Amino acid sequence: KKWEPGNLYTSLFKYLNLSNIKDKKQELIIWPESAIAALELEIQPALQSISADLQEKNKTLLTGIIEYNQQTKQYFNSIITLGKQPSGDSYSEKSTARYRKSHLLPIGEFVPFEKWLRPPA
Repeated sequence: KKWEPGNLYTSLFKYLNLSNIKDKKQELIIWPESAIAALELEIQPALQSISADLQEKNKTLLTGIIEYNQQTKQYFNSIITLGKQPSGDSYSEKSTARYRKSHLLPIGEFVPFEKWLRPPA
């Protein structure tokens, strides 16, 4: 359902509520790889608002998002940080505090240490 048009903010609010960002002991929040079902470029105001709120509370959020590079016309399944940044700066779409997945497969995902992690078929 989260990939259906109109469900983006419902999904975001659900993740925010489940994250319990008011907990003072919690410094790091981790959301799933496909938590934000939108292109990063399309929701900059929401990401900046979430990041500012987290930064005020001295928290960092790692979340998956779809990144689109306008220059190279490439899409990336990325992990970004919102809130407290390693550099001390605010979140930005140009932030280097991100990871671009290097193994994109159209049907399945690469599983490191597959012979140990997947049960025998």
